[in-house]
Amino acid sequence: MSNLLFLSLLFIQHFLFVKSNAPPPPPLAPALYTFGDCQVDIGINPDLNISSSKVNYYPYGIDFVIGATGRFTNGATVVDLIGDILGLPVSIHYSPEKKSANTLSKGYNYASGPSGILPETGTASRPSWSMNEQIAIFNMTVQNNLPKHFKCKAELDDYLSKSLFVVDIGTSDYEYNYLQPNYYNTSKRYNPEQFGNLLANQFGKQLKELYNLGARKFLVFEIAPIGCYPQAVKRYKPTTKCAEDINNLVLIFNRKLEHKVRTLRSRCKDAHITIAKTYSFILDMLKRPSTYGFEETTQPCCLVRNDTIGICAPNKNPCSNRNKALFWDDNHLTEAAYRLMADKCFSGSDICTPNINKTLSSAEPCMKPSLVHMFFLVLLYGVSCFHKTFGFCW
Repeated sequence: MSNLLFLSLLFIQHFLFVKSNAPPPPPLAPALYTFGDCQVDIGINPDLNISSSKVNYYPYGIDFVIGATGRFTNGATVVDLIGDILGLPVSIHYSPEKKSANTLSKGYNYASGPSGILPETGTASRPSWSMNEQIAIFNMTVQNNLPKHFKCKAELDDYLSKSLFVVDIGTSDYEYNYLQPNYYNTSKRYNPEQFGNLLANQFGKQLKELYNLGARKFLVFEIAPIGCYPQAVKRYKPTTKCAEDINNLVLIFNRKLEHKVRTLRSRCKDAHITIAKTYSFILDMLKRPSTYGFEETTQPCCLVRNDTIGICAPNKNPCSNRNKALFWDDNHLTEAAYRLMADKCFSGSDICTPNINKTLSSAEPCMKPSLVHMFFLVLLYGVSCFHKTFGFCW
């Protein structure tokens, strides 16, 4: 079954995203690497059996070509749609148990369920790969898998520097850590400002670690206004449309995230980082739904289970007007919302600044090299590849 799923994923774009019979143009990036939580998880948890919050059942995936795969939505995720815009096939998740670990793909997805920036996030009841673990597995990919497919390190470095690295994480550090005082003591140890600092500092180190492993082009998502999501509204019962106390918590992190990104840009001159301003974008969809084509922005499209997780009940039919609904379940958006996000983030300016298109087209070096520098760079590149290919010692 897993082999059939793997083969099916390689052909998804021929059925899900086909636009014409003309040969597709070359991809805008050689690969897409994804890190994060359930917002961008494509089904790693059902495969590795490391989480109790599996969603590999109907109605999840009702609008996806091969049905439920573990994506927390009705169809494609935002990274699926970004990959399609880039001209890449749908990403597969990295698993050491699969032959995919020995095959050069167009990128891997390491995102895992309720994982967080902090290693303990989500582990009380739903173990997952934390951000640190995801980076460690990516390090294994870079050290053990990818070199087999390039003649030399210079080629591998060039491939990684042109690939897009998407990171969407941090939500669970609030939902499944700071806001769960019965299981975690972070809210007792840190006030909101201190916790935001803790997350931002750790996340800055994690982005730097990805940079050290070869990443140069990043798309980093803010935390969404989770106080407006159905799960928070049900739990906290605010007198207004949203639980503003919860939104104010994540705003602290979002502001500090922007500062960390500016710091990384200044210290790593060849790092090109786009921040997806999902907080304000989703708020605008909630305030002006008709502008974006939505009719339902308060209730989930599926019938949610009667527990605290907020995911869909198995085998129950969801709403029929899924393209008009903002929320799929209590904690995740519909494909329609993700599609708007991906489209605007790629070429617009109201959510991603700079947009992905500009990030990918950014020149690699910070300074324009002289002809002499270019000559020696080409010479060193050739020597390195020649040595790797023919085994000569220099």
